[in-house]
Amino acid sequence: MKKQLFLITVFLLLLGTVNGQNPRQEYEYQRVIRGANNLLVRKQYLEASNQYEAAFKIFDDRRGDLYNAACSASLNEDIENAYHLLVKSIDNGYVDVKWMIEDKDFENLKKTDYWETVVKKITQKFEEIESDFRFLKTEEIANLIPFKYKNKWGYMDKENRKVLVNAKYESLSFPGFCLKVELTKNNFLVVNDTGRVKIIQPSRQRFPPPPPAGLFNKPAQVDSTDGFLGFRVNEKGRISHISRIYDNAETFSFEDLGYDEPEIPVYGPYDIEGKLFALVQKNDKWGLINEKGEEHSILGFKFEVMIGLDDFKGKEHWFYVEGFDKIRGFINVKGEKKFYGEFQNNPFDKWIHLGVSILKNENSNGLLDLITMEWLIKPVKEQIKDVQYSHRGNCFMPPKMRPNIEEFYILVLDENGNEFFIGKNGIKYIKE
Repeated sequence: MKKQLFLITVFLLLLGTVNGQNPRQEYEYQRVIRGANNLLVRKQYLEASNQYEAAFKIFDDRRGDLYNAACSASLNEDIENAYHLLVKSIDNGYVDVKWMIEDKDFENLKKTDYWETVVKKITQKFEEIESDFRFLKTEEIANLIPFKYKNKWGYMDKENRKVLVNAKYESLSFPGFCLKVELTKNNFLVVNDTGRVKIIQPSRQRFPPPPPAGLFNKPAQVDSTDGFLGFRVNEKGRISHISRIYDNAETFSFEDLGYDEPEIPVYGPYDIEGKLFALVQKNDKWGLINEKGEEHSILGFKFEVMIGLDDFKGKEHWFYVEGFDKIRGFINVKGEKKFYGEFQNNPFDKWIHLGVSILKNENSNGLLDLITMEWLIKPVKEQIKDVQYSHRGNCFMPPKMRPNIEEFYILVLDENGNEFFIGKNGIKYIKE
């Protein structure tokens, strides 16, 4: 029963992350829309229109689906409905002028006075967007910083904080090789570094697949009867064997994920001055051991929690630790400490893969560089809501590795409910 409840919980959590929508509503909407699209392909236009109408009782802001519904209505000679659906599609971000004008599905609509109105509306909307970003023909895209004003987003110049794009968009990305612009919710387009606007057709939502079987490989456990107290490393540099004298962990026992028995949690190996060490737990205490099972002279078994920052070690191996006195901080293999007792949160947040972490205490929070163990953005009193960055990469797929990141910014919320970005040296990007 526990296995079933856990799987159901995880599945619902995954579903609930899709665009923040209610998972049951989203599933039902997609089911009805698929049926409508199939009917449209089979040229059953009346039935398709009825299906689209049913779907829009759930969600009525999907520009692509509204556009397809307008096509169906036009083909069914329901001209007034086609007009209203097409207008609503444009209001929700549909701006592909060329595609719409050449679309043969609107031959019936094109014979009416409605068509001129629709063409004028979509043309004006697209030209307005082009006008907003025309300055990129002479300005550097890297100088842009998003700002929020009255719940909409615009761009300002990073150096002089002059407004370049008025706050009218649902969201705006930090610059890479291009800009990602959200016209309305989940409706995007791309602007390149010369100001050229490219339409992005909406894609079907996909739910995350489950992890593949055998994803989690565990070292073999070896009895200590022959004096084996440490660990062994295979030819690939991975820990392959670990002595049974270390603490077991209660783990999932899902056969399809490879969990069929309790395992000994072991991490590493860490190469410290030419010797290999592993992070293990013994008698409820965490510490480092060498291959013979001998404790590290400084980082032996003394911590209630100990996590290696091996991906961001920089010049030294740093570890996040919590003592039995509940004081937390960072310590390296030389015994040097950083931010010990100075923060209260778990630093392993969703930005950890970038080598940065938010540290919080009662009065402030800041952005820490886990490579240098120095502040990227010093603590501020405003609440940090998000971390963003400019980069050298695609605006729809920002780089996930530090070498391609230019500069970090934190999105904060002040006591008056205002959201704005703060950059290095504490510079605040607020519309005056």
